[in-house]
Amino acid sequence: MNPLLLKLRLPDFRVAGLGRALAVTTLLAAAEAAAAAAGWEELPPLPAPNGGQAAGAAGGKVIVVSGTNWEGGVKNWLKAVHEFDPARRAWRTRGNLEQAQAYSLAVESHGSLLVLGGSTGAGPFGGVARVDAHGASQSPQGGLATPAVLAAGGRIGHELFFVGGTDDAANVAGFRRDAFAWDLQTGRQRALEPYPGQGLGSAGGAAAGGELFVFGGARWDAENKAIVNLTAAYAYSPQTGKWRPLA
Repeated sequence: MNPLLLKLRLPDFRVAGLGRALAVTTLLAAAEAAAAAAGWEELPPLPAPNGGQAAGAAGGKVIVVSGTNWEGGVKNWLKAVHEFDPARRAWRTRGNLEQAQAYSLAVESHGSLLVLGGSTGAGPFGGVARVDAHGASQSPQGGLATPAVLAAGGRIGHELFFVGGTDDAANVAGFRRDAFAWDLQTGRQRALEPYPGQGLGSAGGAAAGGELFVFGGARWDAENKAIVNLTAAYAYSPQTGKWRPLA
């Protein structure tokens, strides 16, 4: 599978988008469907195939950190940090982390991209990686107090809110309902009201309007020993401390 970066052109603003592990055919189908209303612009691909990476915007650049890929039936845990410059339409590699950190959470803070949680391939990562104008660095400590592999989250104020996930990408039976807020300034973590649905992982998460929105994801069906995709959507409000269902 070739890594692909697409940019959607809209009348009033521009959005640069990176797929996590979407098939190229799915992206092209979506591009064709949207062509009549807006239009997709294909940009240079990632330097290497990647899935499960952390991605975000910082300093006017798109940053892609760690992730995984497969070669010859072998899963590779990647350490590279890549940066895409929209003005130059070009990628450059910012270096490597000391450890892989895939299936993690990314949050922008003061011009830097912080990457928290995730897995090294051998176990959950409890530290934090930082990508800024000076390069990429990684500390094995000072991160999330709870394993957060395949969790969903987003930043509201000075806190990273996150929910679900597990302690290992292969442990889908360990998907949780637990939700937390991690303070970007102090590194302290507090528990929130659990997610209303079943334990989940690989959900879509985004912060907007002072709330954390969580869409879909997957759960483990113990009776049938199978992964089940979810359609539920909820929003969490820090002001009320409650979840509310979405359509």
